[in-house]
Amino acid sequence: MDNHRLRYFLIVLLCLFLPGVMRVWAIDSPIDRARACLANGQLEEAKELLTEVIQSNPDSFEAHWLLGSVYVQAKQITEAIPHFEKAVNLKPDSPEALRELGDAYLEAGQRGKATSTLARSLALKPDQPTTQYTLGMALVEAGDYSQAAVHLAAARQYGLKHSGVLLNLGRAYLRLKRLDDAVDVLEELLRSDPGNWRIQLEVGKMYLENLLYDSAKPALSRARELNPDSYEAGFYEALVHYLLGEQAESLKVLLEMGTKGAKTPEVENLLGAVYAKLGQTETAIKVLKAAMDEAPDRPDAYFNLGLILLERGNRQEAAALLERAGALYRNNAKIFYILQTQQACQAARQSL
Repeated sequence: MDNHRLRYFLIVLLCLFLPGVMRVWAIDSPIDRARACLANGQLEEAKELLTEVIQSNPDSFEAHWLLGSVYVQAKQITEAIPHFEKAVNLKPDSPEALRELGDAYLEAGQRGKATSTLARSLALKPDQPTTQYTLGMALVEAGDYSQAAVHLAAARQYGLKHSGVLLNLGRAYLRLKRLDDAVDVLEELLRSDPGNWRIQLEVGKMYLENLLYDSAKPALSRARELNPDSYEAGFYEALVHYLLGEQAESLKVLLEMGTKGAKTPEVENLLGAVYAKLGQTETAIKVLKAAMDEAPDRPDAYFNLGLILLERGNRQEAAALLERAGALYRNNAKIFYILQTQQACQAARQSL
């Protein structure tokens, strides 16, 4: 074989075998071998390799960061935190290390440290939508709706638009009384998942709680359409019809629920209020007295019947019922009947 052919043969061999050789060299360092072990779920092997690196080089950023990740994967958060803290001390401008430390703090229940650390990570690198969402949710849980809205809106801006982002951003806007912004976000959520009855129900209830009855009605109607057997969807649809003055529609829903065995104190109290608004006062009285007999220690029926009788001018009987209701009052009392006049409202307050 002449020199030219020999040279060509050697080049071909190098081309064939050099990538494999380079790959062997590339994972020859303990850090890279540990990273490969972590990727393959070989956690004990990764721990041993990284512990050896740290013993020989206590200031290895990569080793501490990776060892923290190994402990996280092993569900050993307490052991992970010191290594993430060391990594952050060694490289305080690493948004990734700060993110991992913040997540670990959150997992350990150290919300204050978590929020400040995640905020530092986002200050260095804002385009982390998942971290924006994580921080936003931590702030929602802490009751800081103003800052929560900032981070949830950023998560949405950077393309993270799953139901958790939109639902909680809408909730934060409602708490801040930014009603137009809330409706914009929540309507996007409803459009994005029109077949999910639970989301339709949850958004409808949020609207209802914030007196946005016109917005609540289609969401609650859709929830019941998707799941006609849902007690909650039926009750809240009946309630929103009642609050909008659509008593015939409310009655229809309540009677349909009754055929399915939905006879609860709140249904019976709402039914009594609906009958009264329809002018069927005797039927309302009958329904509410039956509710009192079934649940004599609940204030609901006493309140609703007392208000109905007060508006009719039966002041003495109404006063006795309202006094009894006041004695039994609890925060979850279902007071549905709405007095028509300011004079009637004043009389009710005096009765209590």
